[in-house]
Amino acid sequence: MLHLPNITLEVADDCSSVPAIAALLALGAAYSQMQVRPTWIRAALTLSAVPLALFSNIIRLIVTSLGAYYFGPIVLNNSIHKFSGTTVFLATVVLLVAFDALLTRIWGRASS
Repeated sequence: MLHLPNITLEVADDCSSVPAIAALLALGAAYSQMQVRPTWIRAALTLSAVPLALFSNIIRLIVTSLGAYYFGPIVLNNSIHKFSGTTVFLATVVLLVAFDALLTRIWGRASS
């Protein structure tokens, strides 16, 4: 429960990061196996899905809370709020791919 001066928000089970973490962990593991990579990069990609999912969902909760604080309950009952979970999930996938590019660049420099 988040108690704000003008509204009290309850983080629903669907809005918790547990389903996103599970999905992103599986996606990170599958993504890491798609190309030839050292084992440490595969492990890093798989394990990085958890903190990336948590970070993304925390940002989503903060933005939703700020919207509810400044604009009221209308923020919670619109299509933007309903699709924000999908948007955050896709943004986290982009972060995972960017992390892969960073690790690949580091690996390329180290092996040269």
